[in-house]
Amino acid sequence: MEIMNEVEYHVPFTLRFSLSEYSPLDAKEKWSELKEKCENGNNESITNEWISFCDPNINKSLSFINSLTGGIRKIGKKSCHYRYSFQEIDEVRDDDIVIRYFTNIPTCKWTYTELDDLIFAFEKMANARIGGDYVSGSIIIVMKKYDM
Repeated sequence: MEIMNEVEYHVPFTLRFSLSEYSPLDAKEKWSELKEKCENGNNESITNEWISFCDPNINKSLSFINSLTGGIRKIGKKSCHYRYSFQEIDEVRDDDIVIRYFTNIPTCKWTYTELDDLIFAFEKMANARIGGDYVSGSIIIVMKKYDM
């Protein structure tokens, strides 16, 4: 049986990172600072730090996207962006950090292996910044009403 490793190009998805509700107050404060930097466009140093935690055998040639939202670019037209909190006020009233707007076209699909590596790297980077092991990440498949 073959296991599918590529995300179908027509399936919208995001990466969502959450802080444990059981984390101490100082970790929550550091997480809030990290979220603000990620989702307010001032994220080049954070993104470069995130990239440094990626496995170079899985995610080669990642670079920072210098745009309003910031994000990651990978050779082959793959990219993803942080959610931008000033743009979507109603949606960002949560405490999560969200990565989305993945470029995923038929000729250049993200693999689950690449996405897992991005998740593990972000968790390592964020946990190092907040001083604990309180951050978890996941791939969220975005279902629309017409997909059901």
